[in-house]
Amino acid sequence: MHYDAITHILFDLGNVLVGLNRISNASVLCPALRAADQPEFAIVTDYECGRVSTETFLTEAPRVLGLDIQPEALQAEFQRIVGEWYPQTPELLDALRQSYRLGCLSNTNPLHIGALEQRGPHLELLHDCFLSHEIGCMKPAPSAYEYVLTAWDVPAHHILFIDDRPENVEGATRAGMQAIEAQGPAAVADALRPLLESKHCHHQHYTSPLQKPDAKDCVPPECRLFPTMEGGRGAQRRQASDRKQRSGNPLPPPDICKTYE
Repeated sequence: MHYDAITHILFDLGNVLVGLNRISNASVLCPALRAADQPEFAIVTDYECGRVSTETFLTEAPRVLGLDIQPEALQAEFQRIVGEWYPQTPELLDALRQSYRLGCLSNTNPLHIGALEQRGPHLELLHDCFLSHEIGCMKPAPSAYEYVLTAWDVPAHHILFIDDRPENVEGATRAGMQAIEAQGPAAVADALRPLLESKHCHHQHYTSPLQKPDAKDCVPPECRLFPTMEGGRGAQRRQASDRKQRSGNPLPPPDICKTYE
């Protein structure tokens, strides 16, 4: 791992910055999720790749997946998968964002992002959000990482990618990124410790992954400061809309969408 080369940090969301709730055996979604490799499950991957709307997903998924559930109940059950932001996440991102450009690359959908935003405004701490339903592809498809590389326009080895799934980490590595598999706040903080204790702040090292020095301890010439004006989900939605208008909504073929998680 070449930490000195890193200028950008790319996070997964679930099990990295945000908790996920396990689906119990009693959940109406359980049989469908167990059939994730079956062709009929494509409606979920289509939804996460932005090929079907939320309205279509909620009305068609019960029929396609054989679920005895109304759309309103399906929405509530589906959003229940999303847990709370880890308590450490806001301070961790705030400690990193002045020296590194931060982003997330997540296999997700409008319902899950809506639930996540209700649990706290912490997506605003990321400079960029690359969400599968907005960019039209899912990890570990090469196109997902290529999208980020094109958007950030930096050499791949300048990006550190953190994800809880080995296949996604392998995909990032194949794309040339530096990548770490980590699950949960403690493992993520440990992975980032060398950056939090890096040369960007000479006079005081962090004594914990989440403790920040006073601003006077940072030497400005050594800190890479990134503008925050582009951050925030409002700006991200506008950027996603602009991308679709410029490119004619270039949604990918079905085979680049992988198993739902």
